Amino acid sequence: MNVYFFSDYAPNTQMLEELGGSITEQFEDTISNIHRENHEIVFTEDRIICRQQIKICHTIPADSIVVLDGSILLQDAWLKAGVNTLLIPQIKQEVGKWGGILFKYCGLLQVHRIEVSTSEWTSTTSAVCAEKIEERMALAVK
Repeated sequence: MNVYFFSDYAPNTQMLEELGGSITEQFEDTISNIHRENHEIVFTEDRIICRQQIKICHTIPADSIVVLDGSILLQDAWLKAGVNTLLIPQIKQEVGKWGGILFKYCGLLQVHRIEVSTSEWTSTTSAVCAEKIEERMALAVK
């Protein structure tokens, strides 16, 4: 099965092993206009080449695996387009020897659906709301 990786960063060695050793293609630029046409998913990549913005239209098979390092809105767009498998890299922060922050890969999480919920927290500070939303998203994602 084809594996497409959407991230600014190179894939982790452990991630590559979990995906069977290879990635079909990596996209590092901004992705938009994700939709389905028959058995393919179509999307636009905004790439800057020689100080000019170029829009490139791509198609991938709908039965592909998409590994996405992106926002919840982007994840939702891929699910609505009908991608077969959507995987999200899970990263945890660790403090290094000299106090710097290290990001450690700790696995892939498959997303089946994203639900929007309203709550009594809408009038509280954004930091508290963001924390509660993350908790609910973790429960909604398997």
